[in-house]
Amino acid sequence: MNKADLDYKIEIYSWVKAYKIATTQPNTLIYTIYRIPQRESSFKWICPLNNTHNLSFYSLKSSTDITVTKLDDVKNYLVGVVNQDVTFDYLVNNEFKVGKHLAIASDEFANVRKLIKGRVDLIIQEEQALKFRLKRESLDFNKVQKVFTLFDKSLNNSCMAFNLQTPTHIIETVEKALHEVSMLNTSN
Repeated sequence: MNKADLDYKIEIYSWVKAYKIATTQPNTLIYTIYRIPQRESSFKWICPLNNTHNLSFYSLKSSTDITVTKLDDVKNYLVGVVNQDVTFDYLVNNEFKVGKHLAIASDEFANVRKLIKGRVDLIIQEEQALKFRLKRESLDFNKVQKVFTLFDKSLNNSCMAFNLQTPTHIIETVEKALHEVSMLNTSN
């Protein structure tokens, strides 16, 4: 945003509130967000923001009784999810039920804490993001294990998404700045 030379402020909200603001208030953007068919017409998109690899289910390594070979096996466990995020929507569309299969958290850091405290059996994370979140919570990545990959190459780009009423020239300015910043980062 600095490179685009635009006035801005960054605010952090729960996913549900951030999503609502981004869909209802002009000149707002939300990031990081996955571009999926159900969201396509709700935003103006800039992708990729960064590449995401393998959203997977993780358990504690000490939970040796967890066995998952297909998505339906996950229904035998309680999964920590963020309300209305891409994984929540996907699981609900695959007949997972809140309270029975899914435990709602305000954000992914809360899910990590719930997993470590044994309040959920599984969480869904991208490996690099999980490493970051565990480190921020002063927890060791070696305490968790990947048990099943939910999305691999089928969902590989995270994006920034602008409210539909955002002028095209602003989006183009941000996209150009993002490209310039990305080029600087890849050349270093």
